[in-house]
Amino acid sequence: KTKISFNVLRDNCQSNTRSFNVKFWTPSMDNEVMELFEGSYSSTLSTELTSLWNENNNNARNNNNIPRDVTQLHIEPFSLNPDKDTIEKYARIQHLDLNVLKTRYLMLRMLNYKMERVFPLVDFSQ
Repeated sequence: KTKISFNVLRDNCQSNTRSFNVKFWTPSMDNEVMELFEGSYSSTLSTELTSLWNENNNNARNNNNIPRDVTQLHIEPFSLNPDKDTIEKYARIQHLDLNVLKTRYLMLRMLNYKMERVFPLVDFSQ
């Protein structure tokens, strides 16, 4: 699990860091951050599984450990390292430092995780 210090969390929540400055970020930038790490995760997973399958081609039928229901809540941004070419595909965020993007993704993931618990309690019919 990723650990974040209380001071870093507080600074992010109070918009004292570039990763969470309300004046700087837009919903479309957040969307690009989410797409970047989802794509990076999918690419990394397929690369690792391909090499694993090639090493164990005789045991290809035993695929019980392949994650099938991974959501963005499961993606760990600090374990991924998208290359510059991948980041350049996202015009709104390509100029940002990778650690800023990873921190932003982590904070959005934490927010979404909390919201996942609240949504069943909300009546959207009104």
